[in-house]
Amino acid sequence: MSGSKILQSESERCSCDFQSLSVAEIEVFAIEPALRDALAAAYWRYEALIGCINDDCDGHRDQDQARFPEYRKTTSQGGPIINYEDAAQFMSRAAGLPIEQCCRWVLKVRALEHRSGLICHPGS
Repeated sequence: MSGSKILQSESERCSCDFQSLSVAEIEVFAIEPALRDALAAAYWRYEALIGCINDDCDGHRDQDQARFPEYRKTTSQGGPIINYEDAAQFMSRAAGLPIEQCCRWVLKVRALEHRSGLICHPGS
């Protein structure tokens, strides 16, 4: 995955840009800027593994599903379940990335999803 940027401000971020890293995110989440493309690719790879996205642009999905079946969880209707702990573990194991950086990236993604209205909590 390429095309990520270091954003000086969140106002520079397009609503569909989950791979770029802002200066604030670098500071708050302590994400290593040099790892941003690898972390973004590993997270999208997790989403492809569990079936959240149909795009398998790097061609790892079939192999990942065979190697890491423990990370594929589904609802009773068969839909994918995103488990953020699993995401970080998968990213580290599958892509060989430091687990701390994977956990930090997952926190960044969760914050962006929340701000974008993709995560809703009952009663809020």
